[in-house]
Amino acid sequence: MKTWDERAKNYLTWKEGVSPQLIKRNLVYTPLLKMLIARKLREIQPQTILEVGCGTGRLFSLYKDKPTTCVDSSEKMLVRARRLCKRKGYTNIRLLKMDICELRLGRCYDVAISSNVLLHISPDKIHEAVRRICKHASEVICVEWVEEDGVDVGNCYLHDYVGLFNEQGFRMVDARSVPFEKQRMYHFSKEE
Repeated sequence: MKTWDERAKNYLTWKEGVSPQLIKRNLVYTPLLKMLIARKLREIQPQTILEVGCGTGRLFSLYKDKPTTCVDSSEKMLVRARRLCKRKGYTNIRLLKMDICELRLGRCYDVAISSNVLLHISPDKIHEAVRRICKHASEVICVEWVEEDGVDVGNCYLHDYVGLFNEQGFRMVDARSVPFEKQRMYHFSKEE
């Protein structure tokens, strides 16, 4: 299995070679994902945003002028994300190299976003990853695979996201199926 640094150079680009999965991801899935998350952000109205596992920055256009911190464990993914910020003029985005299980930011954000990230966290580390996210946000938008045959790459795990966030004192506000995918978008909020 390639590491994220090894995958970074051609990740989600046509250089990976034209495949039905890549066409679907770039032309259907990413715009749909952005639309669903944008709708949820309009509902929540956050002033500050944390994106965990930002990769190359495919969601950055959603963050407008809101102060946003984006973290990823892959330096090479962050190199591409920095290029995107520079090219698009995203001066509101701060990029940090950090492992999700070691998240230490010294502040709490209005919302944390995690898209197709937690499925890559092994069962022995998922509790710590969710704990770290919850420590840094009041609300969480989480998009993850919910059916085994939907997971198409190695090193993927299915988790009980509702149970994991409930353990951290977060309640599920909403859960919606992602059209055409075996995924669900969850919205969790810290219990008061």
